[in-house]
Amino acid sequence: MSFNTKKWNKFLIGEAEQAEVDRFLDRLSRTKPSEAPFNNIFKGKWRIAMDYSPKEFEHMRTIAARMEELGHEMEHVPQFAYKSAVELEKPSEKSKEPWGWMVIRNQDKSAFLKRKNMLYTEWIKAMDDAEAESGIDASTTSGIVNLSNWVTQNPDNPEAKKYNEALGQYKRHNKRGIRKTKLGKVVAREFKDNREIIDSWNKSARIYQGDPNIFRVAKAAKNYSMIISRHPVDVYRMSDHAGISSCHSLDASHGHCAIQEAEDFGMIAYVVKTKDLPRIDLDDDEVFYDEQRHGPGSDLIEPIARRRLRRYFNKKDNYDLAVPDTKEYGYSDIPGFLNLLVNWSRGVQKDLVYGEDNKLNKPEITDFIRMGGSYPDAPDRDLFNRMFQPKEKYKHSPSYKDDEGNVVAPSPWMTRDIKAWERAVDFATRNFEYRIPEENRYDATKRGTPGVYLSLVSSIAGPDDDRVVDFYSELFIIVPKNEITDEGEKAFMGNLASLIGGGGKRLDLEVKDVINKHLTNLEVLDVYIPMSAFRQAGLPTFMTRVRFELDQYRTDPGGYADFIVDLTRDWPNMLAAVEDLKEEWKKTGVLKTGEEPEEEPAEQPEEEVKEQTEPFQRKVAAKHKKMKIRLIGKGKGKHTAGSYKKKPSYKRSKSAPPAG
Repeated sequence: MSFNTKKWNKFLIGEAEQAEVDRFLDRLSRTKPSEAPFNNIFKGKWRIAMDYSPKEFEHMRTIAARMEELGHEMEHVPQFAYKSAVELEKPSEKSKEPWGWMVIRNQDKSAFLKRKNMLYTEWIKAMDDAEAESGIDASTTSGIVNLSNWVTQNPDNPEAKKYNEALGQYKRHNKRGIRKTKLGKVVAREFKDNREIIDSWNKSARIYQGDPNIFRVAKAAKNYSMIISRHPVDVYRMSDHAGISSCHSLDASHGHCAIQEAEDFGMIAYVVKTKDLPRIDLDDDEVFYDEQRHGPGSDLIEPIARRRLRRYFNKKDNYDLAVPDTKEYGYSDIPGFLNLLVNWSRGVQKDLVYGEDNKLNKPEITDFIRMGGSYPDAPDRDLFNRMFQPKEKYKHSPSYKDDEGNVVAPSPWMTRDIKAWERAVDFATRNFEYRIPEENRYDATKRGTPGVYLSLVSSIAGPDDDRVVDFYSELFIIVPKNEITDEGEKAFMGNLASLIGGGGKRLDLEVKDVINKHLTNLEVLDVYIPMSAFRQAGLPTFMTRVRFELDQYRTDPGGYADFIVDLTRDWPNMLAAVEDLKEEWKKTGVLKTGEEPEEEPAEQPEEEVKEQTEPFQRKVAAKHKKMKIRLIGKGKGKHTAGSYKKKPSYKRSKSAPPAG
C-alpha cells in the first residue's frame, strides 16, 4: 500500500487545528467580551458585520447612473502614458495632458460628429473640383495617389490650395478628437443641488482619479459585506480558507504567528457575500466553513478576502489602537477594501485618531508595542503612514511582541547612515571568515568535491527609510557516489518523489532531525536534496543542503551579526552532527560500511579487442570511410531500385577473427 504524504499532512493539520480551536473556545468560555481588547469598538460582541458598500460608493453609483442617463461616456485616462511595450513615460509637471476620470458629454460628441461630417463634405467637394481641374479620376486608390501628387506639384493652383486646406482641416479636427471634460466639473454642474455628492467626490478625488476600476467596484460593492472579528478562532484561521493562503497558513512557515495573533486578541476583517449573511449567527463559536473539520452540508460561509487589523498597545498612555494592514489576501478584484477599512477604523477610534481641531493626529510610533507575533506583512511605519497621513512620514518602528511573548525593542540601525551599515556588515562577515576555515567555506569550486561546507550570502538592499540586510547561510554535505549503496542511491534520487507522493525513504527528514539534535543556537528550517546535481556528468557526488531558520534575527546589521555569532558557535556541532548522520546511514544501509565484498570485474573478450586494435587494422580503418564514399557515395543515382531504399552506411564492420 502506498503512503500519501499530502493526505497524511492534511489529516494531521486537521487534528492540530481542531485542538487549537478547542483550546481557544475553552479560553473564551472563561473570558467575557467586555474584558477583551477593543471592546470600545465591539460593545460586548466578538464579531460585527457592516455593509461593504460605504456611502461614498453609493455616491459613485449615483454619479455613474446620472452620466448614463444623460448619454455621457466616462473614460479613465492613465496618469502614465505607454511610451513602448515595456517603458512608461510620466508626463512632465508642465504637461497639459489630462489624466484621471474624464467625461465625453453627449453634446460634445454630437458637436464633434456634426463638424466632422461638415468638414468631410467640404473635403470631398474640394476633391471633385481638383479632379475637374487636373483631369485625374480619383475613384481608385491609384487615382487618389495621382491626385495628391498633382496637388503637391501645383501648390499655387487655386483648386489645389482649396483641396489642401479642406483636407488639413478634416485631419486636424480628427486629431483633436471629441472634447473631454473633467468628471469633477460635470459632477459640480449636474449635482449643484446635492452638496453631499459633490463633497464626497472632492474628498476622495485624488484616490478615485488614479483608480480605473472605482466605478466597477462601487457597482459590485453592494453585493459584499464585511465581518470584523476579534474572535480568536477567526484570527487563528486567517489563512485557512479556500483562495486565502499565506505564510500564516497552519502548515506554513509562520503558522505560529497566527496562533500568537489569536492569543493577543488581534482583529481580522473578512469580505463576504451579503447573500450569505442570513445563514449564520455572528454570536456562534464558528461562522466560517472548514472543509477538513465541517464537511459537506454545512451552513457556514466562506470569505472572499481578508485583511488584518494589527493591534498596537500604547505603553505610555495605556490604550490599544487597531491599524489596518496594507497587505490583502484572497480575491483581489474588489479594490477599495483598504480605503474602506482605514476610514472605518478612523471613525470607530475617532477619539484616538483625531485631535481637537478634527485633524488626524501623529502619535509617536515608538510609544507602541505591536502585538501578535514577530512577523509583519508590511513595515509598521507603512501602516501608520497610511492611517495618519502625516506630512513628515514615519521613519522609526515600534517595539513588538515576539512569538514567545517577549517584548523586543525596535532596531536602532534605522537612524544610521549606509556607511555605518556597510562597516558593520563587513565586520560580521570577516568574523565568519575568521572562524570558519577556508576549506570549509562553500563556493563554486567546491561543487562536486566531497566534504562539509558552509555558505554565507549577504547584501544591503532597499531605500534609506526601509533599508534591510538580506542574508542566509546553508550547510552543504557532499558525499562521494562510491560510498553510497545501491539502496542509498535510490533513496537520494527518490527523496523528492517521496516528499510529494508519499512512501519511500525521507532522507531530508532524517537530516533535519539529526542536525537539530546537535544545534544549540540555530534551528533547521528545511533540507533540500537537489536531484538535478546528481545527474550531471562530472559530478560523482550526492549533495544535501541544509537551510536555517532566520525569523529570530532582525534584518539589520545587528541581527546579521547575531546570526554570525550563533552560526559560528554551532559550526563544531554541525560537524559532529554530520558524523553521526553518516554513522546512522551506515546502519540503515544508505552508506557503505567498508566491509562489503569487492565486485569481480566482468570478463573481456581480449583476443577480439586486440585483433580490432592491431596496428594494421587501425591503418585500414583510418582510410575506410573515405574510400567507401569514393566508391559508392558519389554519382547521381537515387536509392530507389530494388531493396536499396536508403543510403548505404560508410561505417566499417568488424574484421573476421584470424584462422586457426
